[in-house]
Amino acid sequence: REQVLEFIVNDIGIVKARKIMQDNDDLNLLGLNSLASIRLIVLIESYYNFEFNEEDMEADRLSSLRELCDFIEKKKV
Repeated sequence: REQVLEFIVNDIGIVKARKIMQDNDDLNLLGLNSLASIRLIVLIESYYNFEFNEEDMEADRLSSLRELCDFIEKKKV
């Protein structure tokens, strides 16, 4: 969770996420647009050493920090 949050805050630049973000907050409402989503996917792929396939890039996979972290855990298995 903390690593993904670091990506969102430091690498993507959504600084306000650090102070107000809860696990179920909508990342789009915090400023995660389509370009930022792509950057986040690349960061996650590189850090966790797996690739998103086309089905993985559905909007619900990136809808909240919890959804994203749950997805990463499933991919790592």
